[in-house]
Amino acid sequence: MPVSTSSPAFVPNGREAPLRLLLADDHRILLETLGRVLPTCGFRVVEWAENGRRAVALARRCRIDVAVLDVKMPVMDGLEAARRIRKVDERVQVLMLADGPEDAAVGDVLALGASGIILKAQGVNDLATAIRLVGAGSLYISPVYSPAVSRAFVDRPEARGDGLTPRETEVLRLIAAGKSMKQAAADLSVSVRTAEWHRASLMRKLKLRDTATLVRYAIRQGLVVA
Repeated sequence: MPVSTSSPAFVPNGREAPLRLLLADDHRILLETLGRVLPTCGFRVVEWAENGRRAVALARRCRIDVAVLDVKMPVMDGLEAARRIRKVDERVQVLMLADGPEDAAVGDVLALGASGIILKAQGVNDLATAIRLVGAGSLYISPVYSPAVSRAFVDRPEARGDGLTPRETEVLRLIAAGKSMKQAAADLSVSVRTAEWHRASLMRKLKLRDTATLVRYAIRQGLVVA
């Protein structure tokens, strides 16, 4: 998926500040392992929780950038926790951990406010990449979901709303489908500068700030059916 142009946080000396993480999973061994490994990847693990309710409580009182939540947890599952955490602070980005692709549909994950989903069978390098992407305001969708994501974006002219022109709607679909501005321009047979102009226009009209919120808008408008 595309990388957002959102700027990372910086500390006074000009160096990037480490992303502050909240981890939630009902398997203690996994939590403790990630708690030790992720700091070696440049992250700061602020808190961890063994159920969704505890994760929401911690998100209310701690300053975090990214919440990494297991989809299946006792007391409150990860999807509900994601919804509540985003309601508490929409600046917090959420990455879902899934045992397998059957745990959650991509559309459900994004509609609830999460910015990505990764499978536990993937490696730590993949997890670090996913955290960096969602922390920058972009999306990360496990490659396992690629066929479903491709089927999710369909042509529905009636789904246009909020004053978007037909061309802006096409740009919206292409961006949400993971196309770069260069690829979108080629698909539409226009210059990159023109494609970027359409992107700026639709983002301004929709009052959206990054790719993740743009895709969630596409879901709400019926452009995504997964």
